Amino acid sequence: MKPVFLTAKAVTLKNRIITNRAYPLSSFTERVVGSIFSIIFPVFIYYFIFNCHISESFTKHANTMDYLTYIVLGQSVNIIAVSTLMSVGRCMITEIREGTLDNFLLSPASRIGYFLGSYVEQFLRSMLEFSLVLLVGITLGARIPAEKVPIIALFIIFMSLVCFCMAILISTIMVFTKDTYITQNTFFLLIDFICGVLFPVECLPHWLQYISQLMPLTSALKAFRNCILGNQSLQDNWILLAYSSIISIVFLAIGYCYFRKFEKKLIENIYV
Repeated sequence: MKPVFLTAKAVTLKNRIITNRAYPLSSFTERVVGSIFSIIFPVFIYYFIFNCHISESFTKHANTMDYLTYIVLGQSVNIIAVSTLMSVGRCMITEIREGTLDNFLLSPASRIGYFLGSYVEQFLRSMLEFSLVLLVGITLGARIPAEKVPIIALFIIFMSLVCFCMAILISTIMVFTKDTYITQNTFFLLIDFICGVLFPVECLPHWLQYISQLMPLTSALKAFRNCILGNQSLQDNWILLAYSSIISIVFLAIGYCYFRKFEKKLIENIYV
């Protein structure tokens, strides 16, 4: 565990120095503003086009008539996913651009420690982004009971770890394709569309619903909304949380094993 800790600490400090020196506010502001507008747009539609009316099918599938809170919770989780996937998912491709990947691959540094360091460096920043988006949502009319704050805090940590497991697989795909924008943006669209961020998964075609269940964030987000909107407890949603944990571990295992296998080819190319 010590090599993992030392590598994670070194990567955290390195990324923090680079972030503070290069773009301390630009990326943070971009994600926050983008998420706020993603809340404001459906709110305007809700108030000025649909006159605060929602369909019976939405109420049935979402188990709530509180459309505003439903959207705010989804977008708040989405910003955690975007922040984690961008920071952890792009860490290896950044090494390629900076010309330091070869040195890292040839070093005895822990690979898991490297990913953990990238995750820890962005964790507090993503939590601040989440809090700001949630605060804006409450200002617009979302109802978040004060007694739910401890549950929200637990879900923030859980869903951040879920996104970390997904990010390792995404990072490996990026290194393999040597592409960031197409890969990550495609994944972001999938999260928005099939994980229930903007509307219930049950509104999708049946074949897409099966695909959405392969994403660990789908079950985690559903459990989150059940606890906040449906006044359910964590015990009531243990099946969803356990399922999300299992799928996350599968993502982590596939991503890490795939990276170690692909890493050998990268090292061979260094000497060719």
